[in-house]
Amino acid sequence: MRKTFILLFAFFTAVALQAQERDIQFEWIEGFQKVDSRREIKIPDIPGYKTLKGDFHSHTIFSDGIVMPSERIHEAWREGLDVIAITDHTTRQPSYLTSDYNTSFKMAESVAKRRGITLIPGIEYTKSEPVGHLNILFLKDANYYARPDITPDEALDYAGKEGAFVIYNHPGWPDKDSRLDAFHIRHLEKKNIRAMEAINGNEFYPVVLDYCAQYQISPFSNTDIHSPIYASFPVDQTMRNLTLVFAKENTEEAIKEAMFAGRTLGLANNTLVGNGLYISQLIRESLQVANLMLDDYRFSCNVTNQSDITWILYGPGHRRYVFPAGRTVQLSDLLSDAELVYKVKNTWVASDRHLEIPLMYILAEKEEVHMPVVGQNLTLIDKDQAIFAECLTQGAEIRYTTDGSVPDQNAQRWQQPLRLNQSATLTLRAFKEGMKPSRLFRRQVIINQLHEPSGIKAKERGLNYQYYEGEILSVVEIPVKGKKISEGISESLDIKLAKADDHFGIIFSGYLYAPVSGLYTFALESDDGATFSISNVELLDNDGSHSLKRVEGKIQLKKGFHPITVRYFDDYEEQEIRLLWSFPGKPETEISPEYYFAR
Repeated sequence: MRKTFILLFAFFTAVALQAQERDIQFEWIEGFQKVDSRREIKIPDIPGYKTLKGDFHSHTIFSDGIVMPSERIHEAWREGLDVIAITDHTTRQPSYLTSDYNTSFKMAESVAKRRGITLIPGIEYTKSEPVGHLNILFLKDANYYARPDITPDEALDYAGKEGAFVIYNHPGWPDKDSRLDAFHIRHLEKKNIRAMEAINGNEFYPVVLDYCAQYQISPFSNTDIHSPIYASFPVDQTMRNLTLVFAKENTEEAIKEAMFAGRTLGLANNTLVGNGLYISQLIRESLQVANLMLDDYRFSCNVTNQSDITWILYGPGHRRYVFPAGRTVQLSDLLSDAELVYKVKNTWVASDRHLEIPLMYILAEKEEVHMPVVGQNLTLIDKDQAIFAECLTQGAEIRYTTDGSVPDQNAQRWQQPLRLNQSATLTLRAFKEGMKPSRLFRRQVIINQLHEPSGIKAKERGLNYQYYEGEILSVVEIPVKGKKISEGISESLDIKLAKADDHFGIIFSGYLYAPVSGLYTFALESDDGATFSISNVELLDNDGSHSLKRVEGKIQLKKGFHPITVRYFDDYEEQEIRLLWSFPGKPETEISPEYYFAR
């Protein structure tokens, strides 16, 4: 009993002491209100420059906005911006205010310094069409631009003289027509207008990218925000419109220099627009490659996206790579896939064109010259059509051959543009002193003209074949990693001659008789990989380990016997190959044995 009493006494004493420690007059309720904190937007710097995140078009109560100037600064800091401009209209200010057109900047200036946000002085010069709205940044006195006695031409000429930076805002608003008026053309040519909004809020004006290239001006993406930012953008889930400025440092002077130099990109809803050089550098710095394993035929690696931008790449034959923001992706594919040119679908470098890069651009070592590329279609091009190549390593020199051989530094030097008068295997390589040469870029150029037959008169029907077995994952590996088991003549593309159920390859060669002269369309269906060449033209590439897939190509053939080579391999499970054609007067059908001739 005495023991029980002692235990009870200790228990109640502890409870009493705990009650004495608790302050029943006041307590915090945690997890209920937001902490005033900053989100760091992850967009990497590029070589030589800091990547600054900015919004250069916003409004406050000093025009038609409903937010105090200081709150614009607080919003920018919390969202992770580095620089902002408050650009109230030059129209009449609300009657309840006693202020001028510099007041919003002055009220926000001290808050910006405390928050570490670079605040750019600015105004939105506001007139009716055809002048429209133009932001004037880095000005000395906003009141000048609100004067009723100056004309729009005088205003922009004055902006040019005082070194202000003028942005033509929302050119497609309100009529959804972004064509330039004479006023804008005049001041673009005079270099008074130095930028245009390619994106304003949720409006995208693709043609602005063409204007930027034509007039050598900068693209911008701004919010034009009037309400509190959270009322228009789910800032906890995504980012507002941003203009990325590539500046030497985060100062007003450095930002101004970068803008005048054209070092900006527009970003909105994971879509990046502007100069392809800066976009490609962002991709290169965003995607970090680890555990890279490369041989002559295949590659594998881990790719970590260190940015908040998801990069989406589309390639030929429905190839697709996606690198989600902040995640790591494992790749394991044919090296030939890495050497293909991919469209970066979440980018625009012109009104009708995405940035195009080879996947090898991401995989290249830091000290390696980037692989040069030809982005244009090279199939059925006109004789002497201009062919353009580019290399994303600045200062690199491109060398090339047209016979499929590997270019060295003594090969012909690329001079824009190249013109060919016959089909060729175009091979490019780039060099730069102090760096490793680039990987090879090889493409088949098919000129839209009749390809001559071989001149022989083949008699023996069928196709020569060589049969191999082994762990083969590409047609180029057939004679290298496969063991030759047999050879002979087959009636057609007959893969039933294989003795193994899986893991084999066959190379068929011979002649295909073209019964008429004209345009031929070929289709290759295979499971797994196969390629088809005719008249020394690599026409169809369906390589790789995959289920049944179809590719098509066109070529002009003159009547007669044309040399062909078909390479096929099976990895595992199903096997299938079909070569089809159509030509003038004949609908598509599988090529029958009567058109095949052995060498």
